[in-house]
Amino acid sequence: MLSDHAIRQRTPSSFSSTMASALAPDRPCSFSSQTKFPTQLIRVLNSLSSHLPVALEVEQCYPFLQPPWDTHLPDTTSRLDITISQEDKDTPAKSHITLLNSLNPSENLVLYTDGSELESGGVGAGVVMHVGGIVGRWRVGLGFGMKVYDGELVGIARGLTEASRSSLSFKHIWVFTDNQAAIINSHRLSPHPGQQIS
Repeated sequence: MLSDHAIRQRTPSSFSSTMASALAPDRPCSFSSQTKFPTQLIRVLNSLSSHLPVALEVEQCYPFLQPPWDTHLPDTTSRLDITISQEDKDTPAKSHITLLNSLNPSENLVLYTDGSELESGGVGAGVVMHVGGIVGRWRVGLGFGMKVYDGELVGIARGLTEASRSSLSFKHIWVFTDNQAAIINSHRLSPHPGQQIS
């Protein structure tokens, strides 16, 4: 493997010392079955070496947009407007209808999300996508052992995922959900319950 290969960058410095000079520089050497490897990673890489592409055409994967250990995170709230109503349920319901009627469907995508738990203990989430009318519905079953809070976060995540996959053209996404903790935590990068979902 070349020195800037995605897998090579994640290997210890001792990996290069195991390469045989007789082999092509882009492949780790093929050890005999009796060879003791310096690390488990080198043993696994050696077993995979014949399956890895020679060129730099291995897909680069970044599991975190921002690694959780990064202490210099950008301010993500500058693009978010989170509103939690302090009024009784009837007043926000009326103002919601007024807001919905005022939105331009060509620029705004509306998502309604909810998490729920059945009497049997199963937890799930639901999403409805609205652009001048309902354009999509999704359900996600999370099974047993989860909390409604997890369902709320999964609903928000699924709604945003479907919005990003859609061919609809829009400038703004409105997410309406009924769990204040999920609303507050859905964009936080610091450790919190349900972080793996949000």
